[in-house]
Amino acid sequence: MRRQQIAAALAVATATSLLIAPQAQAHSGLADQEIKWQRCFDPVPPGLPPGAEHLECGSFTAPMDWNNPNNGKTITIAVSRTIPQSGKAKTTIFTNPGGPGGAGRTLPLVYLNRPKLSENAEIVGIDVRGTGASSNVTCGLFDTLGSTDPRDRSKANLDLLYSGMELQAKFCQTKSGEFGRYVTTDQTVKDLDLLRQVLGRKKVDWLGYSGGSWMGAYYATYFPKTLDKIVLDSNVEFTGPWQPVFGNFGMGFERRFRVDFAPWVAKYDNVYHLGKTGEEVRQAYERTRAKLAEQPVTLPDGTYYPVTLDIVLIQGQYSKHSFDAAARKLAELAGAVPAQLNAQASYPDAGLATRHAILCNDTPFPR
Repeated sequence: MRRQQIAAALAVATATSLLIAPQAQAHSGLADQEIKWQRCFDPVPPGLPPGAEHLECGSFTAPMDWNNPNNGKTITIAVSRTIPQSGKAKTTIFTNPGGPGGAGRTLPLVYLNRPKLSENAEIVGIDVRGTGASSNVTCGLFDTLGSTDPRDRSKANLDLLYSGMELQAKFCQTKSGEFGRYVTTDQTVKDLDLLRQVLGRKKVDWLGYSGGSWMGAYYATYFPKTLDKIVLDSNVEFTGPWQPVFGNFGMGFERRFRVDFAPWVAKYDNVYHLGKTGEEVRQAYERTRAKLAEQPVTLPDGTYYPVTLDIVLIQGQYSKHSFDAAARKLAELAGAVPAQLNAQASYPDAGLATRHAILCNDTPFPR
């Protein structure tokens, strides 16, 4: 039944693409543009892998709105590539790190140590519309994430959560202006097919992770005849809407924490001193989180609140190679490992909060 539903959804999307896909070629002049490639790094920043000096960067122009491509409004898409030293690429691979919204121009560097790929393919990194070095959207630097603790289910805190997200939407919509309405997967995959044409390729391959699997599925649906090999890694549920995808994040990371991360930390209790079983590690996390709720801790790398700890652990669980750094930070905050600096019991915005408190409490503001 599930396969039938997916097949039906893809069939409808494919039928729709017959009407949509030609729009990617409506602005014929843009397909004739040439990308002026140059070295991305000169010199190469520290920490990048050997071969990074060969990464080339450039950009091309795309319509702001593919549904009205001839209105004169355009945007810039920044791209990169690695090419085999022989100069003869057997295939061209478009890549995407996910997000959605992740900048992807440095992603080709990941494959420099995979000779079967790097020696045979032109690997293209893309800062999709809206992000990186491409034409940007912005939320005016406003970010409500981390400002409230989602575990606090009091009415006052829930009101803050909902109001904060509403304000987030208003900031993003207002600050991004007209362009913000056209930062969509629908528009982006048409940018990708334009890039294919600009590069002079009849077909390209696709390699996308997480949100990049969503984009790859749409790309394949819109332009089924221009994609060859397709790899969708760490898939999201791309046959439905975005909301349940992110709605399942909490459950996914909770399972990752209990099944993978905590038992791994317990295995190395002689290093982290957080407990000899997964449950003991979980309890150490809960105690640390509760203490941070009572009083945040300031370390050289920033101030930590309960949600800050949550975010550190979430980011650390994307890859097993990040487990150690996440465990060390948890141990440092738990006090099991001496901190680099004694905890400073202060909020970084205490001065601002004091000013607002005085202004609001001393005299009324009638408007």
